[in-house]
Amino acid sequence: MKKITIFSSNNDPIYFTDDNDENLEKYIKEISKILESNDIVILHMTSGSVVLRPNIISAIIVNDVLLRKNKKSKPEPKKELKKESKKEKENEKENEKDPVGSITD
Repeated sequence: MKKITIFSSNNDPIYFTDDNDENLEKYIKEISKILESNDIVILHMTSGSVVLRPNIISAIIVNDVLLRKNKKSKPEPKKELKKESKKEKENEKENEKDPVGSITD
């Protein structure tokens, strides 16, 4: 896939994508012919078409874009719940009643 950015002297950049699998160098040579033309040019791409006046185009940038397959995210590890034994629960209750280090009369 190609990402095309067209810069003109009096407008914001125009962005297009094209699903063309052609070699990048060959593709750029074809696109550059637009700049050599004296006539209005229609450029057809996958994401749409544009009518261009070559004498106001200051630059055309073409990038090869690699599509990445969505990676399945790894499931988060399950949190193990600690099971308290009856003895631990009893000790906890006793500590609440009479905490260690408390002063009693």
